[in-house]
Amino acid sequence: MHVSLLDFLRTGHFGFISGGSARSQVLEALGPPPVWSAKVSVEKALIWKYGDVEFHFAGDSVACIFSDHGNLIEGGETIEINPWVVRGGMTCQSMVEQLQQEGIASKVSQSPHDERQCVLVTSGGANLYFERAEASPDAEYELCAWSSAYARDV
Repeated sequence: MHVSLLDFLRTGHFGFISGGSARSQVLEALGPPPVWSAKVSVEKALIWKYGDVEFHFAGDSVACIFSDHGNLIEGGETIEINPWVVRGGMTCQSMVEQLQQEGIASKVSQSPHDERQCVLVTSGGANLYFERAEASPDAEYELCAWSSAYARDV
């Protein structure tokens, strides 16, 4: 499956998979996951992982698509990801500027959970998580994760 992260940021759709997509659709498109959450069968696992990308399920439906691993853009053997400009460590300010150039509205807010983190939410329903590498308030926020917004995990 081919996925454009620019399209994901614009629409919230990861290829043709989005919130509410059936587990069977993911299985048909990507095959069995190489890694899944422990101590349960693949059919009942809450998380399927392909490369750096995790699909989180609520029952038999996709609840969240998430990555906080590696370079954030490796889809394993079955997901070909066009990263656009997305890369681990890019600054929040740089991402905001890139989104503006593409005409994608976004909002940045401080994480209620950690003062070293902020989250950028796009109008398409994608979340980008940034973290200060240093404790200094002058340090730049750097990209450390992304997810779909259907999980409402912000």
